[in-house]
Amino acid sequence: MKKDSNVKPVNYKIDFEIDLKPLRFSGKESIVLHVAKPTNRIVLNAADLKITGATLTSDGTTLKPRVRLDKKSEELTLRLPKKIAAGDATIVVEFEGVLSDGLAGLYRSRYIDKGKTKYIATTQFEPADARRAFPCFDEPAMKATFDVSVTIANGLKAISNMPVSLEESVGKSKKRVSFERTPKMPTYLFYLGVGEFEFLEDSFEGVTIRVATTPGKSHQGAYAVDVTKKILDYYNKYFGVAYPLPKLDLIAVPDFAIGAMENWGAITFRETAILYDPKTSSKETQQTIAEIVAHELAHQWFGNLVTMKWWNDLWLNESFATWISFKTVAHLYPRWDMWNQFISMETVGALGLDSLKTSHPIEVRVKRPHELIEIFDAISYNKGASVLRMLEAYIGEDAFRKGLQTYIAKHAYANATTEDLWSALESSSTGTVKKMMDTWTKQTGYPFVSVEKEGSTIILEQKRFLLEQARDETLWYVPVRLELYKGKFLDVVLNEKKKWIAPNDEIVYMKANAGQTGFYRVRYTDALLEELKRRIADKRLGSLDRWGVQNDLYALARACDVPFEKYLEFIEAYADEDDYLVAEDVADNLYRVYVLSSGDLRAHVQERALAFYRKQFERLGWDAREGEKENDAFLRSTIITYLGVLGDADVLREAHKRFQKFTRTGALNPDLRRTVYLLEAWQGDARTYATLVSLYKKEQSPEEKKRFLLALAGSQDEALLKKTLEFSLSSAVRTQDMPAPAIVMATNPIGWALVWPWIKENWTMLRKRCGKGGNVKLIERLVETTSVLATLDAERDVRAFFNKNRTPGTEKAVAQSLERIRVNHRFLEKNGGL
Repeated sequence: MKKDSNVKPVNYKIDFEIDLKPLRFSGKESIVLHVAKPTNRIVLNAADLKITGATLTSDGTTLKPRVRLDKKSEELTLRLPKKIAAGDATIVVEFEGVLSDGLAGLYRSRYIDKGKTKYIATTQFEPADARRAFPCFDEPAMKATFDVSVTIANGLKAISNMPVSLEESVGKSKKRVSFERTPKMPTYLFYLGVGEFEFLEDSFEGVTIRVATTPGKSHQGAYAVDVTKKILDYYNKYFGVAYPLPKLDLIAVPDFAIGAMENWGAITFRETAILYDPKTSSKETQQTIAEIVAHELAHQWFGNLVTMKWWNDLWLNESFATWISFKTVAHLYPRWDMWNQFISMETVGALGLDSLKTSHPIEVRVKRPHELIEIFDAISYNKGASVLRMLEAYIGEDAFRKGLQTYIAKHAYANATTEDLWSALESSSTGTVKKMMDTWTKQTGYPFVSVEKEGSTIILEQKRFLLEQARDETLWYVPVRLELYKGKFLDVVLNEKKKWIAPNDEIVYMKANAGQTGFYRVRYTDALLEELKRRIADKRLGSLDRWGVQNDLYALARACDVPFEKYLEFIEAYADEDDYLVAEDVADNLYRVYVLSSGDLRAHVQERALAFYRKQFERLGWDAREGEKENDAFLRSTIITYLGVLGDADVLREAHKRFQKFTRTGALNPDLRRTVYLLEAWQGDARTYATLVSLYKKEQSPEEKKRFLLALAGSQDEALLKKTLEFSLSSAVRTQDMPAPAIVMATNPIGWALVWPWIKENWTMLRKRCGKGGNVKLIERLVETTSVLATLDAERDVRAFFNKNRTPGTEKAVAQSLERIRVNHRFLEKNGGL
């Protein structure tokens, strides 16, 4: 798949024509190449295109090549009648394509305006779908400049990476829009959009900032514009390099497979990830928009200005953007406790996936396009971000920042590798960065550190943490921070199997991974754990450390390393917990086991869970209290949802009362809407279901529409749940949202058993709808729902089905789900829940 570096692009000049009526496009491109050695063969990437002409000019001579488009390899080979000399050459290719609904390449996105169905044309190219819009060298190291123009109907507007340089009439009904030349960039960052865009415009330090939407929605971009200006200011100072382009567009796309995409100067978003309506948007949406905007803006430096050489270093883009987005939003909005949320939103997912034998290293070898899609996961994003947080804590904030500034300055407008990053960070610090970090980025998994105390000696021992037991002798350089008493820390690097330490200070208690900056788990002796339990009960440990102790114990229980009952007994210390991160995690852990289990174990967990939820509800209530923490709104929604699903009659009555008021007046706290809608579905009947479907169909707000859709997966009625799964395949549900009801239903104590049979029955349709380019991620999300199954018969069934129905881009997800099913079975077998 990787191209021979003998031929490299220097500049693309592309003239598109896009017609939104027949939903087709055509183009003519002229690519200036540099040829290192004489050759008679040029290989580009192309897919789903009709090639209508091709020539090559070298040394003043124009040649007509033989053209071959290989659908399987997605390569366009131009075979020349004779070799061309080393030096510059120009190829001209003419092509045609269809604006498909596949959410990849150059595609169409549908919206309703004043009762009429309309379309925009938009692009999504990462990782390898630029080839579906124009023949190109579709690799991150093949950077070139772009001169782009597009011919469109007069009433439309066009957006690309750079500002418009010229508009000129083409006949009576069309115009050609040309854009300024881009900086050197890879094809995956190219953007082109055409439609009846509406703009909300502002500026910051000479950079034009616009939110682009379909008609009638631009006012909902005001919050994103405000956030963008603050983030740009922070990044300009942090990186020591100002944002390099003259404009920055934030484009809301109605149909979009992922959350957002960092196209240079033209960032695309799902509407729910960029549009904010103070009347209907929740606090969660407000925070999510800030974090996603910060993530995509970080890419303008890390990924766009400095680009990885090949996809094995994808983590340089995604891990860094994830880490610094939380750092930035935490700085701008300290009341949001973003580092606590980083743990719940990023680290938890990474620890979960990386506890599987079927995980992969952060630096992972990839060769084929479908393999690229699979590595956009919790390892490349969450784990990488978590180990960067660990590294910053280890070498210090100032050294880390100076190293990043060195890295960016040295590799701007070029490509870099992980080794280049380690070199820059080592130049600014005294630590041996590469030696330590190679153990975290080149090896799969992470350790758990066992902590013992013998007299005044501390004993640390590391072993790989796995949910499914296996012999593994991998070792890491583990930066262990031990808290020995309040405010007294001991920092140790555990780089061997076992270490004995004799501290000079008294050991009052021992909390390992103090502050939870390390990417590892901890196992304590019973005596040490009991001392921590007392300090947790009266909150003498900070919230991150309170979270860490119980979360590690829960993971050890799921791995059958300790009985689950030990976890249930330990969380008695959390009865009066008042921190969102900690209480939400305990609540989620209890609910997961409740859904997974049956019989006596389910009844036992339900009793414990209801006691915990009710204690939390006493503190939180239905409505916000004066002076409460901002994130209590999230916890309130979770606790009320779980109480309702576990059968609390008072909560269900109040949810119904509030839903009835909403249907009459439209009044309902945005932070409670998802919960109230779901609980109404949970206790409702066919009439209730019809009401929710009607509300979904009428609703124009993407955020509110999604809430109604997810509520349909919350029923207790199997017939209605089956209707929901069928409804998700209808034209009323956008392809981007199609997996969402099944994913929610997999967490429904009744509905989870319906999802796998539905997937099997509809597999052909699902593959057809979501099976091309980056869109395969939607199929992968459905595959992952099988991880809620818990019998060996189910494991054999899933394995047999996917052996027969292999789908490129889902192999890792299948293997990981099979492993999770086995882990579930062993857990229930050991703890009496089968």
